[in-house]
Amino acid sequence: MMNHKQIHTIVVISLVVLSAIGGPLLASPVAAQQDQLSINPGVPAETTVGESTTISPSISTPDLVGSVETDLTVSLLIDGEQVSSETVTVGTGEEIGVDFTHTFESAGENDVEIAAEVEFGGQTFSNSASAPIDVQEVEDTASSSVQTTTTGAAFAIPASLEDDIEEYRQQIPGEVAPHAFVLATEDDLYIVFTEDDPRKGLATVTGQSVNQEMSFNGLSFSAILAQSVSIETDGSPATVGEIASNSDSYSLDLVEVTANHRKISTLTDTDQGEEITAVTSIGVLSDDPTSAQDLFEKPGEQARSFVVNTSSSDTSQSGQEAATKLLEQDSERVYTANFETTYWSDAPATINAIVLSPNSEAREFINTVDQSGIAQSSNGHPLLYVVTDEMDSTQYSDIQSVKQDASDGDVVSVEASLYGESISIQETLEHSTPCGQTQAQIPTPSGPVCLNIVQDTVVDTGVAWSSTPESSDDVLLVTGLSSTHYDEPNTPQQGEYRLVGEVVSTNRVDGDLPEGKILVVYELERTGDLEFDQLSEQSQGMVSDQMAELRDSMRKQILAGGVEEAQETADGQTEEEQTDNEQTTEETVDSPEDESGGFVSGILDGLSGVVDRIMKLF
Repeated sequence: MMNHKQIHTIVVISLVVLSAIGGPLLASPVAAQQDQLSINPGVPAETTVGESTTISPSISTPDLVGSVETDLTVSLLIDGEQVSSETVTVGTGEEIGVDFTHTFESAGENDVEIAAEVEFGGQTFSNSASAPIDVQEVEDTASSSVQTTTTGAAFAIPASLEDDIEEYRQQIPGEVAPHAFVLATEDDLYIVFTEDDPRKGLATVTGQSVNQEMSFNGLSFSAILAQSVSIETDGSPATVGEIASNSDSYSLDLVEVTANHRKISTLTDTDQGEEITAVTSIGVLSDDPTSAQDLFEKPGEQARSFVVNTSSSDTSQSGQEAATKLLEQDSERVYTANFETTYWSDAPATINAIVLSPNSEAREFINTVDQSGIAQSSNGHPLLYVVTDEMDSTQYSDIQSVKQDASDGDVVSVEASLYGESISIQETLEHSTPCGQTQAQIPTPSGPVCLNIVQDTVVDTGVAWSSTPESSDDVLLVTGLSSTHYDEPNTPQQGEYRLVGEVVSTNRVDGDLPEGKILVVYELERTGDLEFDQLSEQSQGMVSDQMAELRDSMRKQILAGGVEEAQETADGQTEEEQTDNEQTTEETVDSPEDESGGFVSGILDGLSGVVDRIMKLF
């Protein structure tokens, strides 16, 4: 018969053996060790209706003899009703966290309960813990904000700002109107959220200000939740001289000015993956434009020089200088600007515009958003933000009347069929020189370099007619420069259009063209489709030949370059940049000939003459 000491020993050994072979797990006999599920519910004290709320409970499992893993089920209950559940793997004596998210649809106090259950060695352990949460109504931004009425220049949202404004919208509590525009005053900038489609003009906005700012490239914006927006587009009459001599008294005034309006437009397109483009149009109003440089003498060559010069390493400086060169006049003048795709033009016009003083926040906004640098050519001068621009033109019934009756320099309006091609200077240069398809080879005194072309101007070429064209007498050549966005060197264009432009001699555009008239387009509005293949083969052939001759002439100008362009490009680069570009050229100039074939050798032959002329300057 065993004594008590022997019995105790056998029991202890049996427990150890059972544990080792996977038998039932028992709570450790060591005092103060946990033998229950312990739960911290992790409920926040308060939240807001409609807000996604995170509830983060932590659960500690019993500390049992032995080690085994099993499933722990954790449930979330709101006011006694289960709304979510998670299952996680745990061991004995572990602490584990779980995250739940829940959106409360109504205000008030709610009971949040966390329930957990786990089984170890055939024994079930369960527990629950709860805590209250105070669900509050969404803050009424309107009632907590200040009612305000503000007047300023209304700008459409630039593409470069769209993502920032969408993020800003998400930070404003409550429901925010779907549309937005920039409101710029002398001293402040605002993002106005409105139910209506935004329009540009002089805007008066009544609404609730939001005490939350947004920053963009050094500019600070406040928000206005608009209750009403009124837009004025018709200004009070004023002259160039009155505004130029007393611009401070016109600050933020909407004026109507009739004068010669000379303008250029460029597209910023980095071609570096993100499809964010930006248009800047800058112009000058003058009562006496005769001292200005001719914009349309060899327009392809002038536009190419402008594109290359505004693409140099210092975009702000080079853009300012390139624009000044094209817009500079001896007579009294005021500058204009907008961010809309438009054609280069030089003709009498009546514009409605908002006068922006040089040191205003509105002016700073324009300089910041302008990615080409050309807007800064107006620094130190009054700047008019263009709301409407109506060219003074004479209406003609058909193309034949234009050819017979319009004189050189007349600005005409006519509806006609148009067949042609648009040539992207950026894409043409990048596809036609041995620097890859995101750079172009440019001549410099130290040799050719590869330049990243980030600006673009498009050269339109075409043939217009009214009645079925039987001969060259029935058609009129058409060209023009614009900031339209294309991703290919050449884009076919055909359709019915309303054309507004200046009738000039073909010799003014290119001396190699047959003598005659050509329409330099200032406005182009599509009105319908053209079924070109319905024309006779003879008519199609004649139109195609005339268009091809004009297109090839403009392409030749684009690829010709010039001494000033090469010199200015070289001056604008650091020694390191020139070295890098020369290395890039050496790496790419021997690459196999691409689709352009002889076109590459043609441009290099043309550029060699330019380099020879440059070297004579030294």
